[in-house]
Amino acid sequence: MDLHVTPDLQAKLVPLAAQPGRDTGASVQDALARYIEDQTRFLEGVERGITASERGEFIEEDEMDARVAEMLKS
Repeated sequence: MDLHVTPDLQAKLVPLAAQPGRDTGASVQDALARYIEDQTRFLEGVERGITASERGEFIEEDEMDARVAEMLKS
């Protein structure tokens, strides 16, 4: 697979890849692996939320607002 990146992204990648024992390919693979893991977890969470909602398992907006406000206090 060939991967083409913008000059701006390449300029940010080169210093990271210049670390001892690293190369550009390894840095790109690490970043892509993390992205795929994050996206997979996110999409699984969305699917769990949709399934729960279809079962009627959700909270009202006022309760969610209160929970978020409480979390932001700490």
